Amino acid sequence: MTLRSIAVSTMALLPACMPPDVALGPSSHDTEVDPVTSSSTSDSTSSAGIERTPQCERSYDCAAGESCIGGVCTAQACPGGCCPPTCCRDCDVQCEADEHCPLGESCVAGSCFPPTRVCAETPRFDAMQPVPTEATGCNAVAFVQSDGDSAQEIVAATHAGLVLVDTEAGVSEFSATVAVQLLVADFDGDGDDDLAVRDEADRVGDVAMYTQTLGTFVDDGVVELGPGHLAAGDLGDDGVHDLFVARPAARGFALHAAIARVPTDLGLGLDSDAFVVAPIDLHHPGADLLARIAGWTVLLAGHDTFFDTGQNFPDPLDLEPNLGRFATNFSRADELDGLSVHTDGASTYVGTGSGLSRSYTVPLVGAVATVGDVDADGHGDIVVAGAGVLAVLRGAEAECYSIVGIAIDPISLAVGDHDGDGIPDVLTCDGTSLTLFRGRPR
Repeated sequence: MTLRSIAVSTMALLPACMPPDVALGPSSHDTEVDPVTSSSTSDSTSSAGIERTPQCERSYDCAAGESCIGGVCTAQACPGGCCPPTCCRDCDVQCEADEHCPLGESCVAGSCFPPTRVCAETPRFDAMQPVPTEATGCNAVAFVQSDGDSAQEIVAATHAGLVLVDTEAGVSEFSATVAVQLLVADFDGDGDDDLAVRDEADRVGDVAMYTQTLGTFVDDGVVELGPGHLAAGDLGDDGVHDLFVARPAARGFALHAAIARVPTDLGLGLDSDAFVVAPIDLHHPGADLLARIAGWTVLLAGHDTFFDTGQNFPDPLDLEPNLGRFATNFSRADELDGLSVHTDGASTYVGTGSGLSRSYTVPLVGAVATVGDVDADGHGDIVVAGAGVLAVLRGAEAECYSIVGIAIDPISLAVGDHDGDGIPDVLTCDGTSLTLFRGRPR
């Protein structure tokens, strides 16, 4: 998929819709054709002014590598065969129905997707195990490391506050904050997991911070960041994670950050609040921004206090609702891929790679997604839940999916090792209670 450079200022992002090395119109070895009054010898009708039947109506009427422009099949002018209509008026969709795609592929949002195979082995879990929290309800869950052993503890945002569930120490409540999002990262640079929490009753956008000291989470005040979906990333590559938020704006979302706890308007407008900040591009230090801006999926290089020049490309997975963007070592153990997870009400679609150059289809109506190494092979997997089932799309060379019945409909997911046996577990929250699915050897 062709990548293009874009320029980003602190005020606006102006995507270059067409790559400079690709020109609209026929290739140099084709006969130039006027779509209505051509006198080319390649046409049977050579009289000027005579109305002719268009050669094509859509790009799928043309040969591979061609686009339908002005009723004429020409050398492909659009990267990937399609691009957003608001940006490239001359570009066209790759398909409108499955029959327009190669045999076995499906048409989704104007792009053809190859089938994703079913894994020969299915992840094995013990029977669902309720997790006691000594509180009612739950909004979000996460795994943290708080005591230095091999087992990870659970943090749950219940309807009564924040609780820590330890396999040895039991359950302890450490805050009365009723949260709707939990973000685990190292916000003070000491190597321990800390928490950033978005409050359910938030009106002004204060993000509560809890730093970890000797296995205990301590209230560390608030950051006035504004309401919206949170993300964390080490923008300056200094070992300390910064906070980011997509704040609702008049049109789309505005990206703000708290760098060293100092609120900053990054001057970027996002189409969606599904974004991730992570070191995806290894050509420079620091975290990058993967988001949707001005109709494009964009990867921007991060620096100490800002994002600048990067790459933009068509996202074949432009579906709603978007289940999120993530970063994990899906393809290679030592590199992060950007992931875009969507559902169209019938299946869930995943685009991977910094250019979303590979895509996968899982026959599951997803409601919530996360990433984690479910099969313990050193590569991140994509976990999607919905309609009483759990789907795991395995990374590395497997690139296959498995579906497991779980009989609940989670609103929050987390992957970690709660019992310290080296086999990842899956933790779910369905709004009422927490349930742990302990991983078993395959």
